[in-house]
Amino acid sequence: MRRLAQRSQEAANEVRQLIAESAERVQGTVQEIRSVNEAMDVLVRGIRDIAARIGEMADASRQQSTALAVVVAAVGDLDKVTYENSAMVERTTHRANRLMERTRDLDEAVHHMKLRQGTADEAYELVHKALAHIRAVGYERAAEDFHDKNGPFVDRDLYIFVLDEAGTYRVMGLDRAKVGTRVHDAPGIDAEAFLASVRHRAAQGGGWVEYNIVNPVTGQVRAKSSYVVPLNNGLVLGCGAYRSALRAESVDGQPASSALDD
Repeated sequence: MRRLAQRSQEAANEVRQLIAESAERVQGTVQEIRSVNEAMDVLVRGIRDIAARIGEMADASRQQSTALAVVVAAVGDLDKVTYENSAMVERTTHRANRLMERTRDLDEAVHHMKLRQGTADEAYELVHKALAHIRAVGYERAAEDFHDKNGPFVDRDLYIFVLDEAGTYRVMGLDRAKVGTRVHDAPGIDAEAFLASVRHRAAQGGGWVEYNIVNPVTGQVRAKSSYVVPLNNGLVLGCGAYRSALRAESVDGQPASSALDD
């Protein structure tokens, strides 16, 4: 009985020891489970944050997709407008080319047109052309050239004349036979008023003179404008163009217009 009691006590001690070890192991397991739970909580929170960010990225992607669709539509509209503009430019270029062709044709036609009567502008140019010719070949040679009806100084009713202080023609491109005659011999002209205006313009270095004269071809009294410039030894060179009516003198002796008869 004593031995049995001793063995029972030993067995009870072993059981208590086993129970204590089991309790320790259970406690350690509980601690491990708590650590795992904490780690799982952190992991779950991280997964939730990732899910939220993925949702935000999805929303941003949808917004970008919508904006991209708008851009694509705008580019399509721009391409359409560009095509329409290109077509319009092509049509405009074609019309501009046609207009340029017509302009060239008209310019060529006008270039070959010549009025029956000279204009004030042409008379002005002829005077300066005559001055340049005098400087180039001298007065005597130029005076001969001014009388050449086939030369460049007789054009329709435009011609060069040269007067001295007394109003005597030294050159009369229209008719060499009138060289030596006086302005006073020309019908329909107020010779003294004409010569006074000529002297006045010559003293200014050149200018326009307005007067009436009988047209030797039609016999009618016509208004005429002559541009005159001074030469050496009191001579005056000029060229005149017929007008439909007299006009007021303009500033600096320049003609106010160049109206012509039909």
